[in-house]
Amino acid sequence: MKPTRPLLAAFLLAISGSSSSSAAESQRRPAAHTANPCGIEQPSLWGQATIPSQFRFAGERVGGLSGIDYRRRQKDFLLISDDRGAHGGARLYRALLSFGQEHRLDVRFKKATVLRQADGSRFAKEAEIGTGTDAEALRAAVNNRIFWASEAKGAVSQGPEIFEARLPAGISVPLALPAYLTSSGDRSRGPRDNRSFEGLSVDADGSLWVGLEAPLLEDGVPPSLASGSWTRIVRLGSVGQSDHEYFYPLEPIARQLPGHLADNGLSELLALPGPTFLVLERSGSQQLDGRFDYITRIFCAYPGRERGAGETIRLDKQLVVELNRLGSFDNANFEGMTFGPRLPDGRRSLLLVADNDFRDERPNLIVALAVPQDKRKASPPRPEALKIRETGHARGAVRPVRAETSCGTARTGQRHQPPARAKCPT
Repeated sequence: MKPTRPLLAAFLLAISGSSSSSAAESQRRPAAHTANPCGIEQPSLWGQATIPSQFRFAGERVGGLSGIDYRRRQKDFLLISDDRGAHGGARLYRALLSFGQEHRLDVRFKKATVLRQADGSRFAKEAEIGTGTDAEALRAAVNNRIFWASEAKGAVSQGPEIFEARLPAGISVPLALPAYLTSSGDRSRGPRDNRSFEGLSVDADGSLWVGLEAPLLEDGVPPSLASGSWTRIVRLGSVGQSDHEYFYPLEPIARQLPGHLADNGLSELLALPGPTFLVLERSGSQQLDGRFDYITRIFCAYPGRERGAGETIRLDKQLVVELNRLGSFDNANFEGMTFGPRLPDGRRSLLLVADNDFRDERPNLIVALAVPQDKRKASPPRPEALKIRETGHARGAVRPVRAETSCGTARTGQRHQPPARAKCPT
């Protein structure tokens, strides 16, 4: 989500008396400085790398980095840019990160891939008629396949979408989605404009999860200064259906100047065994000079005992870390998160990338956290555990998936289904 664009008027004033006022408060547990249900102990800042705002690679300015994922087998990172046409359009970068002595983090860009529509054409620019993009998240699978999410900007927006693409071509085919995750023609239900598919994760079973930045229109109002609210984390199944979902409790807006914009929402997630989730929440507040400051927190979310609409399980959560307490990150718009390789001291790395919105005064930022792993818990899922075959058949490291799906070829332009999977007991 781009905070520099106009937000809903509801964000301008605190909303009181909402039924969602206890959403985050009732579900949040005290900050955990020891192991939590995610098995993640208190992270610490290991290092960071800045990429100048005017840095160019493959002929275009690098910016708008809104997603990151680590591929262990290739020992590289994929990053996605949410550029909507002004700087070459949505594209994917392959990069190498080195963790050197004295906590030095170096970034080397190796390849840029322009993401294209299923027929090979480019996506429409923001002011053009046609399918536009606002790429917000990506996850890698085997055989050079990726999933990426877009809030789908354009003169005639068709709503948010999730694509499957194969590298190096970058041809992207939209996945069929459940009806309630698509926008209605009159915008009376479904995802909110510019506040929809912000988080993606592929779990150890090969299942694809999507996290919504803000509540669906029918689920209630977004967070305010006075109250939090409920958004959804959804596991996508076959035939355009969701086969499992949770309500996630968003925090209230962290701070807001009178008469200025502010918000809080889910920015990224990582699905862990259980399932449990590491969730990145980011609360932005407009300052007197028009720029935005941010409070960014990572929570461990896990199934609770309460139920929401339709008997959907509500998640409880514990605070893992507030990034602003680890460094000077008030200006950092963190939007991507991934586990990385082991650090030189043996701890697991957790990488975050901040979107600079192509602003001249703000460099791109990649931050590495050191995560002590609770030995009593299973390790987070690793990309090499995913055995997604060419047919779309997925086999997970936890239990085999025997269902198959008929995925269309990349250039047909037809929607196809995400990898089918066996349902988990709930």
